Amino acid sequence: MKNSSINTQNIFLIIWGIVVVLFDQISKYWAGTLKTPAQFLFLSFEKFYNPGISFGQFSDGAPFIRVVFLSVFFGVILLLSSIFIFYFLNKKDLFSLRLSLVTFVAGVTGNGLDRILKGKVVDFIILSPFDQIVFNVADIFLLLGIIPTIFLFFKLGHHIWFDNEQRSFKVIDSDFQLRFSKKLVMLTFFSNFLMAIFSYTIISTIAEGQEYVDQIREYLILGFVSLVVLFSVISFLFGIIISHRHVGPFVAFRRFLNDFQNGKETNLRLRELDEHKVLEELSKTIIENFVPKK
Repeated sequence: MKNSSINTQNIFLIIWGIVVVLFDQISKYWAGTLKTPAQFLFLSFEKFYNPGISFGQFSDGAPFIRVVFLSVFFGVILLLSSIFIFYFLNKKDLFSLRLSLVTFVAGVTGNGLDRILKGKVVDFIILSPFDQIVFNVADIFLLLGIIPTIFLFFKLGHHIWFDNEQRSFKVIDSDFQLRFSKKLVMLTFFSNFLMAIFSYTIISTIAEGQEYVDQIREYLILGFVSLVVLFSVISFLFGIIISHRHVGPFVAFRRFLNDFQNGKETNLRLRELDEHKVLEELSKTIIENFVPKK
């Protein structure tokens, strides 16, 4: 029942994120059709193209550097947030925190899609008292997501960091866990390497003969090295935690068998997010069939 409830929550969160992104994109399409500024109460609607992030930040700088940097920036946030929401926080009691995080990530994704596909973001909402600030629907969801997220991280901290149901960053089977983590790191490296070769080939072909081609190549190499280091560290740490959830149940089951063999009264109870739940059923079967009934 717990897994069913969590799966239902996950489906809702994914649908909610898609709805937010679609609403943002539709609103930007509508803004693109505006011929003259529109007014509604204290809001004004006028189309502006923002080459930066939210609320016009990072709008200065060379176009190529700006597009590449911000596209990677949005991609990293999306990846890390997805791992955090659907793996580390995959608990029924943390639904409110996960919802606020998904709202934030959906806002990031809305602007990130514009950045990747168009190289710029459409801003069109102006508050009459603050006409120097122009934003869009994605920016609104960013704020609606990040503010409760900060609050809930403090309020639900004991469920996140100090819950006995969570597996920690711990090595209990160094051989398996390190081999597993190394494989993730290698996969990360070769994935980034293939992407770098593809990007380098495309950019070299398009920019051949241009005066800025050397600068582009320098930024590409720097970006590749930075991403490889960042994602390799993340992959290694993530691998340790994932492998802990796989190895932990077997270590607990071995402890159960040792206690059972020594005649101790024992029960096997795995943690909420552990894999191999079948071991709990197996331990119950062993107790029912081999413990003399009083």
